Amino acid sequence: MTLNMLLSFAHFKREVTAERILDKIAASKAEGMWMGGAPPLGYHPEGRAPVFVEEHAKLIRAVPALCRDRQRPPAGRATRCRAGQSA
Repeated sequence: MTLNMLLSFAHFKREVTAERILDKIAASKAEGMWMGGAPPLGYHPEGRAPVFVEEHAKLIRAVPALCRDRQRPPAGRATRCRAGQSA
C-alpha cells in the first residue's frame, strides 16, 4: 500500500512537471520567442526571435511562380543551383 502511494505521487509529480513545461513553451511562443528547431525558410534565429533574411526573399518569392508554372513544387537543390543559390 505504501509503495502504491509513492508510485501514485511520482506519477502525479510527472504530470504536473509536464504541464508546467508545456505551459512555459506555449507562453514563450505567444510572446514570439524562438524555441529552437529548424527555422523556416527565410529566417534565422537571432537571440530568442526569428529574424527575416533579406537574401532569401528572392528565392521565397519565386517559389509560388515556379509552382504555378509547373503545377508541382520545384525539384529542390537543382532549382536552387540554377537560381544561383548555394546548395
